[in-house]
Amino acid sequence: MEALAKKSWVDSFLAPLSLTFKTLQKEKRDAYNADPRASGNAVGFVDAYCAAHPDKVAADGAAAYFQVLMQR
Repeated sequence: MEALAKKSWVDSFLAPLSLTFKTLQKEKRDAYNADPRASGNAVGFVDAYCAAHPDKVAADGAAAYFQVLMQR
């Protein structure tokens, strides 16, 4: 995928998850959407995840990134 397509994909996958998590947990911050660097960090994480786990798909990498993000 090209860089812009990767950015769009991670934003489409992670932005709603982060917003939903914020709402369900009644938190004040939206960890993904509030960080202007979030999609770049996510793309890098997902690329590295996929390289390390060729048997997995990008959604697995994005889910792993989301878990790390929510622990911060």
